[in-house]
Formats: sequence, C-alpha cells, structure tokens
Amino acid sequence: MPKLKNVFMKVSNFVAIDFETMTAELTSACAIGMVKVINGYVHQSFYSLINPIPDDRTKYNTAVHGITHDMVADAPGFWELYPFIKKFIKDFPIVCHNRGTDINVLRSLMDFFCIDDIKTNDNYCTYEMTGLSLVDCCKQYGIPIGVHHNALDDAMACAKVFLACQGNIVATTFKGGIAEAIASASAKKFERSTLNPIADDQVKNQDTVFFPCQCCHHRNVRCLSQPKRAWKADSSTWSRHQHRHIR
Repeated sequence: MPKLKNVFMKVSNFVAIDFETMTAELTSACAIGMVKVINGYVHQSFYSLINPIPDDRTKYNTAVHGITHDMVADAPGFWELYPFIKKFIKDFPIVCHNRGTDINVLRSLMDFFCIDDIKTNDNYCTYEMTGLSLVDCCKQYGIPIGVHHNALDDAMACAKVFLACQGNIVATTFKGGIAEAIASASAKKFERSTLNPIADDQVKNQDTVFFPCQCCHHRNVRCLSQPKRAWKADSSTWSRHQHRHIR
C-alpha cells in the first residue's frame, strides 16, 4: 500500500479531472475527462474531444493518447465547452493525478480566454499523495485503469485512487493471470442439471398450494402456473395449463 505523503480530512465530494494535450503547450488540450463524486460515490462523468488552440510546436503527443488532428478538427473548442465545465465543477474541490499538468492546463486555458471563475486553488493531487504513477496506484489498490491516457478513464481511475487513499475502496483480493481468471469464472457457473426442475416424487413437502406450480413475478402481478407442458399427439402445438393470477 502506498505511503501517503500528506494527511487531510476526508473529502467525499469532488470532481476528478484529466486533460490530454496535442503538444507540450498547456493550452493545446485536445481531450477532457471529468468524474463527479458525491458522498463517496461516482455521480456523473463527462468526456469530450477538444479542438486545440494552435501553436508552433511540431512534435505531437498522438503516440501517447492516439488523438490525431483529424479527430479533433470538428470537435468543440474549449470556450464552447467551458460553460458546461464550469457547471459540472461548481464549487467542488478538483482532484487530479499531477496537478502540475492538469490544474495548469485548466488555468492556462482560462487565462487564454480571460476567464477566471472556476476555483482552481482548492485541489488535491493523488501523485503528490502517493508518489506513484497512476498505473502503479491502480495496481496497488486493485483499481481497473481502463485505457491509460484516455482522459475519462484516467479521471475515473484518479477519482477511485483518491477514494482509496481515504480508505473508501477495498482493494481486490483476486490475484493471478488470464488462466486463473477463467478458472475462477468457470467455478462460479451452475451446472445445467441444477437449473432443471426435480421430479414430483422427489419433492418432500407436497401439501402446499404452490405444488406443483411455478412462481414468477411480473411487475405487480404474481403468477402461479403449472410448470409442465402436455404434448397433444394429434397436433403440432403445445397445450398449456391456465394461469391463476393473484393480485
């Protein structure tokens, strides 16, 4: 378990955020992912590509996150997304994994468009708390990371790491690779024979209105029906017992 580098009161309401950038420029955001947590539970998530602000750099981060210029050509600009981003974050603390990047990307974009009404000073950094990469944090706590460098998957992983740092998530106890996972899943399956109804003479308690009926629920109607179907030798159809409905 990672050793936390700072102690804080538990924070159960927050927004985890992650940006991907097209270049090394902080204003070149090309994707955003946000996850809102209320009372320790994921309440809402948001993802969008962003048409980045052009810059003079020629080295792109496509190899890192897979986002190309063609993919963002018709995407909304940050100024178009900003009203929703502001509404999504509200006055919630912001959580990210490496605030030196994500918080500064948000601040740089707001500075570029001369807006400053999102509170960015109230933030937490899971990287500074743990000293681990996001991937290593997820391994430590048994949290699925999804697709690393997908902004939404990283924001979701960051949110869960932040909760785990506060003791709100129990790490998975499953260990092993693909073979163990398949074996574990197979062990949980029922044999088909256990799902079939047993013979009438094997039922010990037959003195009940439910024998030999099947019970099922359909909305507000409870339905008692005979489980067996009688085959008519002189026809090609099944004859079914009538249902008795009890409201």
